[in-house]
Amino acid sequence: MTNFDPPFSAPHLRLVESAAPSDAALCVAHLQGDPKAFGELVARHQEALYKLLRRYARNDEEALELAQRALVKAFEAASRALPKLVRKGQAETFSFRAWLFRIAINLKKNQVRDARRWAMAPLEAIDSHHTTEDAGVAFEQAEREKLMRTAVMSLSPRQRDVFALRIDGGLSFAEVGEALGINEANAKTHFHYAVARLRKEVQALNQGDLR
Repeated sequence: MTNFDPPFSAPHLRLVESAAPSDAALCVAHLQGDPKAFGELVARHQEALYKLLRRYARNDEEALELAQRALVKAFEAASRALPKLVRKGQAETFSFRAWLFRIAINLKKNQVRDARRWAMAPLEAIDSHHTTEDAGVAFEQAEREKLMRTAVMSLSPRQRDVFALRIDGGLSFAEVGEALGINEANAKTHFHYAVARLRKEVQALNQGDLR
């Protein structure tokens, strides 16, 4: 018996992976009745959505609840809103993430009425079972988070939204503008002033000057 010799050897094999569909393509697929398309969109953006909303929420649970509500609202609005946004000739320029985050920002405006809802990081976050070293690290982290939250409270609502969308949401300035209904240049300007203000506030807080 002789060994079977294949007509080609394995090293010549090359698997070509198909490119993942764009967000716009998934939106179109969802509108066409694909039951998995919206789930793929959720999987892509839910982590960034949570990070964005954690900036506004009092705790992890509230951020998760807000994120879930934003996703439900997006799903409910998709059938009437997406056909207008993803119209012929503009589908590939449509940013689903910016649209989703705009829903989230509007949602938080209804729930977060004023800066008092920007709660400080609680000391209870340090679990009693931590070692002394772990507790020290956790305490320092909680204090840094508290410091940043206090500084962010000093920003105007517009600066706060731009900062959160850019840093937590990871949006481009063009997408930030799209999410907030402003142009890209205005988004950049608000971000510049937000960062400058935060630097001053953090420096003042570090020096114990709470004014």
